[in-house]
Amino acid sequence: MIKNNRGSKIRVLLLMYLYYQIIIFYLFGFIILLSTNGVLSTIIYSNFLIFLLPSILPITMSLIGITHISTYSSSDLLKIKTTNLFFWFFKKNTDFKYVSSLPSIKVKEKSKILGLRKELYVTTKPKNTFKLNVSILSRKEREELIKDITIMKSS
Repeated sequence: MIKNNRGSKIRVLLLMYLYYQIIIFYLFGFIILLSTNGVLSTIIYSNFLIFLLPSILPITMSLIGITHISTYSSSDLLKIKTTNLFFWFFKKNTDFKYVSSLPSIKVKEKSKILGLRKELYVTTKPKNTFKLNVSILSRKEREELIKDITIMKSS
């Protein structure tokens, strides 16, 4: 099987690095809050809403659902691996979708949440539809993924 990574590795690593930095920021703030009774803890107490400001990015990204996509292709099977970036270390957040060579494969692209969340709906059989979150992919990468899926359509 030939492996193709969809999405920029630099973009994925940058997002993961940003998540970890925010977690470390909150851990240090929590440690300072618990261990001091002085000026730092009163500043944190008085500016509590500003302290919560960095959490907006992970909450927004988890609502959008940023996933990393890898495809493994052979002549008669396309395996699509999706991994949630925020919870990548849990096994249940890695999902595999299989597209076999069939004559009736349909792909539909939809946008949600003001165009921030982009999903591909892939129908392989009349009642077998699954969705892929392709929000992190650029337009070119989405078109390549759609092309890889439609190549599996046998005549």
